[in-house]
Amino acid sequence: MPTAAPALDNSQIVSLLLNWFDPKKRPLAFRERDGLSPWAILLSEVMAQQTQADRAAQKWSEFLECWPTPHEMAAAPRADIIAAWSGLGYNRRAVNLHRCAEAVVIEYDGNLPDSTAALEGLPGIGPYTARAVMAFAFNAPTMPVDTNIARVISRLLNRVLDRKEAQALADELVTQTGAPSATLTDAIMDLGATICTAKAANCGVCPLAQPCAYRAQVELNPFEAQDPAAKGAHRPMKQAAFNGSDRQVRGAIIRSLTTLSPMSEGELTQLHGDKTPQLLTALAKDGLIVSLDNNLWALP
Repeated sequence: MPTAAPALDNSQIVSLLLNWFDPKKRPLAFRERDGLSPWAILLSEVMAQQTQADRAAQKWSEFLECWPTPHEMAAAPRADIIAAWSGLGYNRRAVNLHRCAEAVVIEYDGNLPDSTAALEGLPGIGPYTARAVMAFAFNAPTMPVDTNIARVISRLLNRVLDRKEAQALADELVTQTGAPSATLTDAIMDLGATICTAKAANCGVCPLAQPCAYRAQVELNPFEAQDPAAKGAHRPMKQAAFNGSDRQVRGAIIRSLTTLSPMSEGELTQLHGDKTPQLLTALAKDGLIVSLDNNLWALP
C-alpha cells in the first residue's frame, strides 16, 4: 500500500521549486504577462485550453487587435467571433466568450471582477480559468490546478486526490508561504510538464525528490509502488478519436457557414454527411448557428 506523508512542508517545497525554476527554459506563449490587462489574460486562458499554445497565441494576438476590451467584443456580431475562432476547436468557447464579454459590460462596466466567485459566475468561466485569472492578472493567493500541478502534489503526498483536495493543497502552497502565485504556478506546471510527467516521475533529476513520499515509496519497494497520480480526478484520460467524430463534422459545418452563408440543410448535408440535420439542431441549441426562413442556416 502507498505510504502517505503526514503533510507537505510548504516552505521547503516552494523554496526548492523557485530555486530550480528558470522561466527562460520554457519561453511559452502567454507567459510574458507584464502590462497585460485582465481581459487579455482571460482571453489567453480561454484560448489555451485544449489547443496548441503556438496556434492559440497567434489567434490571441488577432483577437486582441480586433477586440482589445470586453466593450469591443460585446458590441461585435457573434458571427464575427465564431468566424475568427475557426481553427481553435470547441467553437462553443467562442459563443461563451462573446456572452462573457456582454456580461462583463452589463454587470461590471467592462472591467473584469477581481474575485474567484464573480469570475466563475461569468458565462463559460469555470474554476480553473477563474483561478488562472486571479493568479496571473491579480496575483491573488490561489493557483489554477491542471493535470501537471495535480500530478506533482499527488506524488509529493503519495495519495490519490480529488479535485477539492488538489485545489486546497495547491492554494496552501501560496497562502502559507506568501509566494508569488503566478511564478509558483508556472514553476510547478513546468515541473509536471518536463520532469514529473505522466509517463515517468524522473525522480533522479527532480528538485522535489527529497521531500517526495512517492519517490520514497519507489525506493523502498519499487515493485509494489503504485503511482497515485494514475487515479483521482486529474488522472490522464484517453481522448476519443477526432477523425469521423461529431466534433469534426460540427467544425466543418461552422467553417462552411463562415465562408458561404447562409446555406440550406440539403447543401450542408451533401457536404458533411447524413448526421448533418441532427448536428444542425445541436449547433443551434449551442448558439453557434441560427435557422432562417426557407430551411436556411447561418452564423448568428
